[in-house]
Amino acid sequence: MKTWKLINIILAVFFIGFALYIWFGTNVSPGNDNRILYISILAGCALLVYAVQLIWEIVIKNKNRLK
Repeated sequence: MKTWKLINIILAVFFIGFALYIWFGTNVSPGNDNRILYISILAGCALLVYAVQLIWEIVIKNKNRLK
């Protein structure tokens, strides 16, 4: 479980840093502001990673219970 916590911390720092870069570090041309779309896609990726972790933990717990 310590491995998952470490992975979650690293991914959280990456996703938050990348979102801040998208929001503050990109030059926006008038009429072409896709920052919210990009941050939404990034948040979707973070949720997908979290869902995969939850499914993985459930599979491992069921595997250990069947032994």
